[in-house]
Amino acid sequence: MGRAFAFLLILALSLPAGGWEITIAFTNDLHASLERLPEIAPLLAQADLVLDAGDAWEDLDRLTGLPQAVEMAQKMGELGYDAMVLGNHEMLLGPALREVISAAPFPVLATNLEGDLPTQKYLLLSVGGLQVLVLGLLWKEYPWPLWPGIKMLDPIQAVR
Repeated sequence: MGRAFAFLLILALSLPAGGWEITIAFTNDLHASLERLPEIAPLLAQADLVLDAGDAWEDLDRLTGLPQAVEMAQKMGELGYDAMVLGNHEMLLGPALREVISAAPFPVLATNLEGDLPTQKYLLLSVGGLQVLVLGLLWKEYPWPLWPGIKMLDPIQAVR
C-alpha cells in the first residue's frame, strides 16, 4: 500500500458535528475486480459519500489493461462513487491512464500532482447539508520518472 491519503480529512468529518452526521464508504485496492462490485454495492448505497483511495483500475496479476480499466471506472460511477485518488497501479496503465480518467464519471483527485493528467486538485461537495472538501494526496514514491511532464509536489505545500 504505502500511500498517504487526504481522505483522512474526510474521515474526520464523519463524526457528528453540531448534530450533523455523514456516512462515508471508502474502498481501495479493488484491482479491476468487477466481480467484487455486486458484493459491496449494498454497503456503498447506504453512504452519503463514496470514495476510493486508488488501485481500482489495474490488476497486475491478471494484466487486465485498458478495456477492463474503463469498464471498472464506469461501473464505479454506476455505484455512486463521488471521487477517487490515483494509486500506484493506475500509473502502470501508462498513457492510457488519461483515457480511463476521462471515462470516469466522477472526479479523479491528485492534490499534490502537477502535469498533464486530467485530474482535479480537490472536490467541494454538499453532503447532508455540510460543505465537504475532499483532497487526494499521492505517495511521493510512485514511479514518476516513468511519467515525463508530471511533477510530485510536497503534500503539505499542496494542501496549503
